[in-house]
Parts: sequence; C-alpha cells; structure tokens
Amino acid sequence: MRITRAATAAMLALVLAPVASAHADTYAVHACQTPAGVAAPAAGWQGTRAGSAEASNGCTPTGLSVALIGTGPWDGGTGANQQFTAPADTRITRVQLRRTTRGLAPSSGQALGYYLRADGRVLEGCAPGPGSACVGDLSGDVDAGGLDAGLVRFNAGCGAFFPDVCGGPALRVDAAQAVVTLRDAIAPTASNVKLSSTDGASTSVTVGFDAADRGAGVYRVLVKADGKLVSATPVAGATCADAAPGDTDPYQFVAPVPCPLAAPGLSAGIDLKSLPAGEHVIEVQVEDAAGNATSVYGPVTLPRLNAESVAGSGSQADAVASALNARVYAYFQANRKQAYTSRYGRRVVIRGNLLDPRKRPVVGARLDVYHVVDGKRKLVKTGLKSRKGGRITVILPMNIGTRKIQFAYRALRPGPITSSRTLSLTVRDGKGQLVTRPLDRKGPDY
Repeated sequence: MRITRAATAAMLALVLAPVASAHADTYAVHACQTPAGVAAPAAGWQGTRAGSAEASNGCTPTGLSVALIGTGPWDGGTGANQQFTAPADTRITRVQLRRTTRGLAPSSGQALGYYLRADGRVLEGCAPGPGSACVGDLSGDVDAGGLDAGLVRFNAGCGAFFPDVCGGPALRVDAAQAVVTLRDAIAPTASNVKLSSTDGASTSVTVGFDAADRGAGVYRVLVKADGKLVSATPVAGATCADAAPGDTDPYQFVAPVPCPLAAPGLSAGIDLKSLPAGEHVIEVQVEDAAGNATSVYGPVTLPRLNAESVAGSGSQADAVASALNARVYAYFQANRKQAYTSRYGRRVVIRGNLLDPRKRPVVGARLDVYHVVDGKRKLVKTGLKSRKGGRITVILPMNIGTRKIQFAYRALRPGPITSSRTLSLTVRDGKGQLVTRPLDRKGPDY
C-alpha cells in the first residue's frame, strides 16, 4: 500500500502546548513600570515647560509629573507638558493613566486646568470655573482607546492666552502609571536564510538568517510543530523583553522601540528527537514586538517517512508501521555472503533488499552507503533507493581497495539509523598482496 502523508500525520499526531491567541498588531509601552534589573525612566515620554512650571519624567514615586511652581499668580501660557510621540511606522491606539491632580479648586474667571489630548483632541480635561462639570481634583485611572494618533500629551497650566492670569494653589498632576498602546502593522523580513542539511545522521535542523523590521523591532524567533508553539526565543537586549511576565500578554515593553530594527545572525535549532516519533509539520518564524510574524523556513514535513510504499500491506497504519520497522539486507553477488575477497581491477556488485518484519518489500526508501577503512568512516553515497521488490544494487569502482561497506537505513529522515548491514571486502593484487586505499584519497573509489 502506498503511504500518504496525511495518514502518517494522523497516526503520529503531536500534542504540545497551544499557540498563543492571535495578536492584533499592537504592543504596550509601560512608563515607570520596569522589570527587575532594568532602568528605563518614563519610557517614551518627553517633558516641556514654559515659565514658572516643571516637568519631571524621572519615574519618582509619584511617576510622571507636571506642575506650576511658586505661589503665583501665573500668566496665561505658563505650564508644563508630558508628551509621548509614536515612533516611525507606528500609531497610538490607546493611552492609560493613573493620575492624581492637586490644586484644581473652583475659582471664578480663571483658566487653571489639566488636559489629556491625542493629536490635539481632548480626551479628558478639568478647568474648574463657572459652568464647568469638573469642580475639583481627580484621582484614579483614565483609559482612552480607539485612537489613531501620532502623539498624546497631558499638561497642567494657566490658560492658553497670555491675557489670562491664574491664582490659587499651585497645580500639579502626577501619573503614577502610564501605558501607551501602539499599532505596528508591518511584519519583519528575513534574508540570507541558511539551512543545515536534513540528511545524514543528524536529528536536528538549524536555520540561520538575518532579520529586519520597521516599527517595534525584531522580538523573537518562533519554532512551531504541527501549528503549535514549541519555543519562542527573544532577541538579545535589555528592553526587548516582556515588561509584565506574570500575565499572558508577551507584548509589553519599557521602550517605544523595544527591539532592534536590524538583527543579523539569528538562528533556530529544531531537535527532532524531542518530538514524538513520526512526521511533523515544522515552521520557523521571526516575530516583531507587535506580534507580526514572517515565516523563515517551512511549513515543511520533518522528519519525512523514508518510504513510498510497502507491498502487501493492508492499511495505511500497517504500511507506516512496516516502514518504521524495516530492515536492510545486503550481500556480495559473487558468493551471496557478507564477506568476499576480490582481485584488484575486477568489478564488485552488491545486491540486497529492504524488507519489513514480515519480509514484505519497502519501496522508494533512501539508504546511505558508508565506506570504512582503518576505523574511519565516510559517507560515499546518499542517492541509493530501494526499487520494486525492495531491491538495492551497488556496483563498486574497479580500483577500490580493502574496506568495510555499510548500508544504513533511516526510517525517518532526518533521523537516526534504524537498520544497517555491513559487508567486508578484501582486495588483493595479482601477487596475492593486500590492496588498501585510504578514504581521504581523491578519486572514484569513494
């Protein structure tokens, strides 16, 4: 029966932790809330002031601050701002503040006030005075979402026009926490992708590449098996790490551009031995800090079942089990044994079969042929395939020397050798002297 990939995958299904839920191309920037060991004052915020005012973004116990200083009165236009500007190729979608004001007392005819704006649009404000709905200090959280802005700003000040004059207590606004959510819709790119060989004895695959991004930066290298996340390796950098690892959202940081925009020399290793035996759909992705991911390698089926069909098998499951447990048989055609002595210059032919435990032929399987001389082993042939009847044939070069010849079958490629057969060839010249040829010699006897 011919073995289909779908049947093999169904029989050898992989169970791993589920992939994190899809992310909406956004990431959060926390000010004054950094992970242990990271110093990042007021990430992304810039303070400005005019006249007798101050703006502090040093992440003091009260957080970000803007205030009028002195005893007043203050002229119109006196004030301080804290502003967050979206980095290139990003937009602000949400701002969250835990703010406390002091000095917003009702005062007739004055223009003392606090405002939170996005691109100039007022999100929240308080200027106590005649007709104002806000008549005193504010405290607690404000959460403004659904934005599409280039900057957000909060301020404390005296009016907007110089004819205004403000008195009363000094106005101060503290934001103990500030979180800005940014949208980055541009996925990272990968180049110079290099793949280690998936043939031979190795049971691991290594993918190397360079990555670049616009917006948030290159964040992690993801490895998936059968659509499920196997590993997520962050790119190096103090700010390129989850600022709140205790929750389920890995896209929280302490800098507006938390990760490098260029990340050369990245790699991902896939240890196939760590997965249940069988075929798996493998994929390597590079992800930016907003959760945009680009495939670097795959999806590709690894390891591949090393057979096309098993004659006489009654079901797909039977055929797969037969291929996984097949054994290689080989002998010298001249004497049908596993040891043979030949005269130098004569052609030597080796024949054999690949059969399952019930002696049914496994067809279309690749075998590796190794030559062993003085304890050194060299892979000489990788393109040998079992034919109809599971038959294999190798014709050795006429100038070959004494050596052992090993036929190796790997039920899964890449993967370990699951069956092998070693033949011993002795070569003598016309005088009966032993003929040896080193493996490192260039020529057709490889």
